[in-house]
Amino acid sequence: MKMKRTTVLCILVFAMVTLLVGSPGSAFEAKWTKIGDKNVKADKNEAVMRVGVEDGRFRMIKIGAEGGRIDFKKVTVEFIGGEDQVFDNFTTVRDGGETRPMTIATAVKKPISLIKVRYEIKDDADQVKITVYGRGDN
Repeated sequence: MKMKRTTVLCILVFAMVTLLVGSPGSAFEAKWTKIGDKNVKADKNEAVMRVGVEDGRFRMIKIGAEGGRIDFKKVTVEFIGGEDQVFDNFTTVRDGGETRPMTIATAVKKPISLIKVRYEIKDDADQVKITVYGRGDN
């Protein structure tokens, strides 16, 4: 009988901890917010996306791709006030995929003003829709 009670108690404690802390999409997990999107063309190699001041404070960003495979060569995040942060060393992002999350330097507390993306579209796609997501302080 004591063993049964201990087992039930352990299951209840585990269920409560799972509900409070660990499930994906829980209230404790920061959400990714869509910053903006843009259709980029194969005959170009750079796109600029302006970010509104009210949308610009993020700790992390990532970029999704729809419509084809794309190589992101370099992503430059420019902040209000002129500072910037450069990210590179990406792998090819497949159709429907995303880059790895990019962490914004903790020293930069200013909103993002724009994001420049250098890219190369792979295969025969004429254009790919890129979507930038942010997560963090806003």
